[in-house]
Amino acid sequence: MADSGLAAHLAGVAQVGTSSAELLRGALLENHLLQNLMAALEPHLIGVRLYFWHEQGRQEVDFVIEHGCKLVAVEVKATGRLEGSDTNSLRDFVRRTPECMAGVLTYFGQELLPLGEKLWAVPLHGLLAWTLQGTPP
Repeated sequence: MADSGLAAHLAGVAQVGTSSAELLRGALLENHLLQNLMAALEPHLIGVRLYFWHEQGRQEVDFVIEHGCKLVAVEVKATGRLEGSDTNSLRDFVRRTPECMAGVLTYFGQELLPLGEKLWAVPLHGLLAWTLQGTPP
């Protein structure tokens, strides 16, 4: 569905926060972020493309933003607390893809955290503010 708010309403999901137990919260959050990324990036970066990366049955990255020869990978977690395994796919993608400038794991937490070389945890509100304002969180 193209509108994450309408999809949430039709599914009876009232809140997508960390206390939410809805099965759809991850998918709704990813859809919401996709809409915001597209709306923020397309007018400013001519030719920007959004993809996902999936290695059959093993790993995936929710969004790969491509502009020219540069990539940024974004993984979305509908949680307020990160676990070590949350970065496995993102870390592997960045390691295997030399043109990837950064890997971003976005979550419901409050802190901007370095996770390793080229890897950052960014609070969802910071990433959304950045996409709307055009300045990093």
